[in-house]
Amino acid sequence: MMYVFVSPGTCGQLTGASLIAEKTSIPIPRIIAYSLDQSADPLSTYIILEYVAGDRLSADRLKSATQMQKGNLYKSLAEMYIQLRRLEFPSIGRLVRRDGGFEVDRQVVTIDTNCLQVEGLDPFATQSSYHADRSTLNSANKYVDMRLQISSNAFFKSRTNIEHGMGASVLYHFHRFCQHARTWTDSTLDQGPFVLVHGDLGPQNLMVNETLDVVAVLDWEWSRVLYLLTALSDFLRVVKDQELRTFGNDTLCSEWTIRKDDAGPLVANALENWTDIDWFAYRYLSQGRDDELVERIEAFMEADPIRGFIVQMKEDDANAYEQELRQLELETWQASAGFGNDTKDSDIFLSWKTMALRAVHSTSMAALASLVVLGAFLVGRGWRLSPTL
Repeated sequence: MMYVFVSPGTCGQLTGASLIAEKTSIPIPRIIAYSLDQSADPLSTYIILEYVAGDRLSADRLKSATQMQKGNLYKSLAEMYIQLRRLEFPSIGRLVRRDGGFEVDRQVVTIDTNCLQVEGLDPFATQSSYHADRSTLNSANKYVDMRLQISSNAFFKSRTNIEHGMGASVLYHFHRFCQHARTWTDSTLDQGPFVLVHGDLGPQNLMVNETLDVVAVLDWEWSRVLYLLTALSDFLRVVKDQELRTFGNDTLCSEWTIRKDDAGPLVANALENWTDIDWFAYRYLSQGRDDELVERIEAFMEADPIRGFIVQMKEDDANAYEQELRQLELETWQASAGFGNDTKDSDIFLSWKTMALRAVHSTSMAALASLVVLGAFLVGRGWRLSPTL
């Protein structure tokens, strides 16, 4: 029995899996066959992987796991991260295979940027402005700035990121996160080391056996890491033990121990997934103190009248989007079911075609007009649409 993957990320999957197989002992399915043909045939690009006995890790498995099983999981994850930490590269980007070796030679593509591109928000234009004539980046701080600018662009252009009445809170927390992310970066690590990461390392990509040993790590196409940690202190102890036993030093454990106190993993995750910024800023930076938060948000909004204009623009556009969506849902249902104009909302349910409409969120003409007006204000103030709200 075999797994067959057909994906536009096949090239990244091949490169990542090949490197892991050659340079580490991290368990991955063996590649049996593949094709990178770019023809119109939907099956012209594929990878066939060997079958691996086991189950994907799930929340239920973790909830019912014994301490011994959790220890096995920690050891497996620790061994994987320890080996990944030793794979260092001179710059930030995607791996390519060339002349029998591996090089960093392409701009980063993440799940987040891919989704933003589908939404019509063009994150790659922002990314290209940071790369100039280079395909890779040699500065970690520039990469953080780039991710913040991509998030800023998404914040202003997306029509679905603010709920009615929540605009001021979302703007405030976006501002807080951008400030925090810039102080969080370590200037001493600006030039590296740069290490290989997975990019989509959730439970769905971890195959485990009955004792929760990881028997296979799947899907390396995104080449970035979002790791699963259920008990960081316990996990760090296992990382240290494994690292000392294997390499005689605790490089990774020391780095992660420092980052543990400033919520480093959560900051890194929010930088790579802009829709998590509000959640992180509220839960960690504001720490959920709602009584004080209301006063801070009010003071933040009063400090600059432009912020009120931004919030109103965002909420108006979100309301317009919801109205447009409801109308499209009605028209789609009437067209597919033959209902008349007297159809009630209570009679409507979403067809699969209507559900697909939710995946398209392009900036409306009203929002574009508002941005032009806002731009006129900002140019006069010497200010630009950026994370420095």
